[in-house]
Amino acid sequence: MKLQGLVVEGVYGEGSKSEHTAVYLDTGAKKYRLKRRGGNPFFDQTLRDLIGKTILAEGNLTDHFFEFTTEPEVIDTGA
Repeated sequence: MKLQGLVVEGVYGEGSKSEHTAVYLDTGAKKYRLKRRGGNPFFDQTLRDLIGKTILAEGNLTDHFFEFTTEPEVIDTGA
Protein backbone atom coordinates (compact mmCIF):
# COMPACT_ATOMS: atom_id res chain seq x y z
CA MET A 1 0.00 0.00 0.00
CA LYS A 2 1.26 3.52 -0.83
CA LEU A 3 0.39 6.59 1.21
CA GLN A 4 1.30 10.23 0.74
CA GLY A 5 1.12 12.92 3.36
CA LEU A 6 2.80 15.32 5.74
CA VAL A 7 4.93 13.87 8.53
CA VAL A 8 3.89 15.39 11.87
CA GLU A 9 4.51 14.86 15.57
CA GLY A 10 1.75 14.15 18.09
CA VAL A 11 0.86 12.49 21.37
CA TYR A 12 0.09 8.77 21.36
CA GLY A 13 -1.88 7.11 24.16
CA GLU A 14 -2.74 10.38 25.89
CA GLY A 15 -3.55 9.85 29.57
CA SER A 16 -2.30 6.24 29.58
CA LYS A 17 0.87 4.69 30.98
CA SER A 18 2.14 4.39 27.40
CA GLU A 19 1.69 8.08 26.57
CA HIS A 20 4.59 9.38 24.48
CA THR A 21 5.38 11.63 21.52
CA ALA A 22 5.04 9.78 18.23
CA VAL A 23 5.57 10.49 14.54
CA TYR A 24 2.52 10.32 12.24
CA LEU A 25 1.75 10.52 8.54
CA ASP A 26 -1.16 12.92 8.03
CA THR A 27 -2.78 12.13 4.68
CA GLY A 28 -5.44 14.80 5.13
CA ALA A 29 -8.10 12.11 5.56
CA LYS A 30 -6.44 10.17 8.38
CA LYS A 31 -3.33 10.08 10.57
CA TYR A 32 -1.19 6.95 10.71
CA ARG A 33 1.46 6.35 13.36
CA LEU A 34 4.74 5.63 11.55
CA LYS A 35 7.31 2.90 12.10
CA ARG A 36 10.28 1.70 10.08
CA ARG A 37 10.73 -2.05 9.75
CA GLY A 38 13.20 -2.92 12.50
CA GLY A 39 12.96 0.60 13.94
CA ASN A 40 12.26 1.51 17.55
CA PRO A 41 8.49 2.15 17.93
CA PHE A 42 9.04 4.70 20.72
CA PHE A 43 11.89 6.81 19.33
CA ASP A 44 13.36 6.70 15.85
CA GLN A 45 15.58 9.63 14.84
CA THR A 46 15.24 8.72 11.15
CA LEU A 47 11.46 9.26 11.38
CA ARG A 48 11.88 12.43 13.43
CA ASP A 49 14.10 13.83 10.66
CA LEU A 50 11.08 13.59 8.31
CA ILE A 51 8.84 15.85 10.46
CA GLY A 52 7.56 18.76 8.35
CA LYS A 53 8.19 16.96 5.05
CA THR A 54 5.66 15.57 2.60
CA ILE A 55 6.48 12.00 1.69
CA LEU A 56 5.27 9.12 -0.46
CA ALA A 57 5.76 5.83 1.36
CA GLU A 58 5.10 2.18 0.67
CA GLY A 59 4.30 -0.09 3.58
CA ASN A 60 1.83 -2.18 5.50
CA LEU A 61 -0.88 -1.25 7.97
CA THR A 62 -0.82 -3.11 11.26
CA ASP A 63 -3.09 -2.68 14.26
CA HIS A 64 -0.97 0.20 15.53
CA PHE A 65 1.30 1.45 12.73
CA PHE A 66 1.91 2.20 9.09
CA GLU A 67 5.22 0.36 8.76
CA PHE A 68 7.51 1.31 5.87
CA THR A 69 8.66 -1.56 3.66
CA THR A 70 10.93 0.75 1.62
CA GLU A 71 12.59 4.11 2.24
CA PRO A 72 10.02 6.90 1.79
CA GLU A 73 10.37 9.37 -1.07
CA VAL A 74 10.51 13.00 0.10
CA ILE A 75 8.23 15.02 -2.17
CA ASP A 76 8.47 18.37 -0.36
CA THR A 77 11.01 19.36 2.27
CA GLY A 78 8.67 21.88 3.88
CA ALA A 79 11.24 24.63 3.32
